[in-house]
Amino acid sequence: MRTGRKVALTLILCLLFLTAGGYIAGRLFFKYHFFPGTSINGLDCSYMTREDAEKLIDREIKSYALAVDTMYHGREAVTAKEIDMSYDPDGTVEKLLVNQDIAAWFTHLSDKKTFTAEKKTSISDALLSWTVDSLDCMQEVNTTYPSDAHIVIEDDDTFTVVPEVTGNALDRDKARAVIRDAVLARKDEVNLEAEGCYLVPSVTADSPAITESLQRLENYKNVLITYDFGDRTEKLSWPDIKEWLQTEEDGSIHLDEEKVRAYITALGEKYNTVGNARTFVTYDDRTIEIKDSDYGWILDTDQETRELIKAIEAGTVDVRVPVYSQSAGSRSSANDIGMTYLEIDLMNQRMVCYDDGKPVVDTRIISGTPHNADMITPTGLFYLAEKNLNAGVFEDGMERQVNYLIKCSNGLSICDAPWRTEFGGEVYFWEGTDGSVLAPTDEMAAIFMNAEEGIPVIIYDEGRIW
Repeated sequence: MRTGRKVALTLILCLLFLTAGGYIAGRLFFKYHFFPGTSINGLDCSYMTREDAEKLIDREIKSYALAVDTMYHGREAVTAKEIDMSYDPDGTVEKLLVNQDIAAWFTHLSDKKTFTAEKKTSISDALLSWTVDSLDCMQEVNTTYPSDAHIVIEDDDTFTVVPEVTGNALDRDKARAVIRDAVLARKDEVNLEAEGCYLVPSVTADSPAITESLQRLENYKNVLITYDFGDRTEKLSWPDIKEWLQTEEDGSIHLDEEKVRAYITALGEKYNTVGNARTFVTYDDRTIEIKDSDYGWILDTDQETRELIKAIEAGTVDVRVPVYSQSAGSRSSANDIGMTYLEIDLMNQRMVCYDDGKPVVDTRIISGTPHNADMITPTGLFYLAEKNLNAGVFEDGMERQVNYLIKCSNGLSICDAPWRTEFGGEVYFWEGTDGSVLAPTDEMAAIFMNAEEGIPVIIYDEGRIW
């Protein structure tokens, strides 16, 4: 009995010793190894050390590949190997190991433990850029650039809409950024078309700009404008207009305002008469030439450009009188002075006022002193700029009050002179004015009544030699 007890006690002590040893051994083992059934990021890490688990995660990361879907169902890939992608441990796996309940390790032998650890990775930016730039979709030889829809004017003056071309050209900078973001987010695939990485036409065949331009061109084709320049005309139609067209960025076609302006400027150079020399038949049938002039026709280039554009846009068929900034008595190419004017003959000291070809006033005058260059009455063709009653003028060395004052476009004054008693003849030679033209009050009153603002004032001095 004593021997049996000793054996039993010995066995119990051995069992306790083995149990304690096993517990301690298990505790030491799982201090550096994961429990069985441990899964990290879907990877079985049972009985692995931290180093082994991190190597397993690294192998899984190095097997990564991003599928790059391109236009027209193309697919390429960017792999971890190409961009030198690797796992960058941040202590998360070690923390999972340290947090194991090793004191009760024997109770976790049949547990299933699933953990998620952030997969911090490192990549080579240079290799990523090189890899992306090496994709087939990024190669110039494989690229068709988009082109906008546009209108072509055919030789027979019909209009054809050339449709847009979609192409497959990438916005390369955007594509690089999208692929990089997908790699860093460890996405399985990225669709460059869905991400808006492709260049697209800005104008399509059904865009409003194209539709409106077709209608506008049809209006332009109908235009027939005849410019009326009195005894001359200029015709404007589609062959001229189509040379003035310009296409905007949105595909619309409009008139180029500067080309229209150039056309009006050319008309002005041809038909403006200010500054032109003119042949004039005097009251006593002498034919003279008048060179200096600020009288005549001047096209208003800015306003007429705007008005012509409006007329073309409306498809106008009509006779058009252009807008003038300055007009004359007649639009005749032979005589724009017309039949109503004021004529001043300095040599004979005579002033004649014509109304519709009839002399309504014929008077003697006193003009500027001819032998003093500062007091000579200027010659040339001017126009009546303004009329004033009871005005003050500086004449004969003092301020004078006159009843009727006419101002010419060159600043010349024509007025009555109540303080003078003699007019005509050679009075002006000895007692001439400071340059103005003086006339008797009664005759000046009649001229004032008949002469309207804007009429020509012709001043000449034919035959005199001083």
